[in-house]
Amino acid sequence: RDVGITRGIPAEQIFVTREVGNTADEARAIADLMRENKWKRIILVTTGWHMPRAAWLFRRAGIECTIFPVDFQKDPARPITLLDFLPKGGALEDTETALREIYGNVFYRLFR
Repeated sequence: RDVGITRGIPAEQIFVTREVGNTADEARAIADLMRENKWKRIILVTTGWHMPRAAWLFRRAGIECTIFPVDFQKDPARPITLLDFLPKGGALEDTETALREIYGNVFYRLFR
């Protein structure tokens, strides 16, 4: 909220949800805000790698949304080189991120 205000967004146009612990909680909190304000649709902005799970959870919460993925981790226009096949230090962190998304998708589809 504070960052938005410092960038020129009027405070009365900024809506903040209750505290949430995960994407499913956030989807429910946004659904509540939408009902309170009689909104019909939102633009869902999140990282490209998180968008499939986020969109599924938001739609499951009854939210009609237009997706706007950002922060892509790979540039599809960049050609693959031999160096792409060599181990990199940051690759383990990328693997953890990918696995967390896979686990999250499985969890929500099985238990929620």
